[in-house]
Amino acid sequence: MKSFLLTTIAAVLLVGCETTSWASDPSPAVVTQLKEEVPKLLAEHDVPGLSMILIRNGNIMWSHAFGNRRSDRNTPLTERTVFEAASMSKPLFAYAALKLVEQGKLDLDRSLDSYLPEPYLPDQPNAAKITARMVLTHTTGFPNWRFGKPLTLRSQPGSKFSYSGEGFVYLQRVIKHLMGKDLDRWMKEQLLAPLDMHRSSYVWQKTLADDFAGGHNKAGKFKEGRRMYRKANAAYTLYTTPGDYGKFLLEMIRPDHERLHTLEPTMFREMLTDQPVPGNYGLGWAVSGGFVSHSGANVTGFHCYSRFYKTRGDGLVIMTNGDNGAAVWKAVVEIIDVAGDVPDDK
Repeated sequence: MKSFLLTTIAAVLLVGCETTSWASDPSPAVVTQLKEEVPKLLAEHDVPGLSMILIRNGNIMWSHAFGNRRSDRNTPLTERTVFEAASMSKPLFAYAALKLVEQGKLDLDRSLDSYLPEPYLPDQPNAAKITARMVLTHTTGFPNWRFGKPLTLRSQPGSKFSYSGEGFVYLQRVIKHLMGKDLDRWMKEQLLAPLDMHRSSYVWQKTLADDFAGGHNKAGKFKEGRRMYRKANAAYTLYTTPGDYGKFLLEMIRPDHERLHTLEPTMFREMLTDQPVPGNYGLGWAVSGGFVSHSGANVTGFHCYSRFYKTRGDGLVIMTNGDNGAAVWKAVVEIIDVAGDVPDDK
């Protein structure tokens, strides 16, 4: 069985490969079979499409797009197709925030309220204890989202792990005050432009409309009346492609001297180190199982996943345009893991 999986994965890597392949002359029958089976996996879970990249030895070695942008139209996904990255927006923002820490403009352990002209939540004095480190490690005590209700603390800041997009919104407010720039403009200057992520933006751009994936519900039906994000949110509004997001992963993977926009080694190591409060979280990334990762899920019908290995030049990005997309990307990752294609760091 394992031998078959190894052969299968090798053949997958040949299909659509833009640079080099890892297989030598896979049989046409295997390639044909894979071209038939991958769409079947999407059909099984009622997900119209998937686009992904694989990184090996510090380079994007393979990329491929399967299925359609919309289930009600014959609009095939391409490698330029833009998806909502959902919560995978957070690691890029965290990286840029840590550059401010290096520059002495932001302190990881200073009260965020101390940077603002007035308290963020004046009716909750304990909120003044929240720091940038707590935001990036999801220990602010905030819920994920307030959902139209007043934002309140559910636990003491810094006391326990509690995943929260609201914390990122708070830090976004502070950085906007410090830098005098909206998030999208600031992120373009800090990371998106330097990394040539030209198909990426924290707000909707007309230039993305030429090849954009539509979100779909659990039945695989296109979600009509979708809203485009006109206001940037550090927690979930990033529009991007697997290829563009892969350029950011390369910054995380490559040695210090090869990075384009590197953090200092000390800060970089801290970003990828599990922080004191249990949660298997570094600063903006989940760090467990020998690898670093972040997933994303937006109610607009997008599920995605990214992973890389700290001491290897390997990683992957998978993006889907359906509410059942998590089942698909988890199946893809499981196949890769079972085949031993990307072993855990030791």
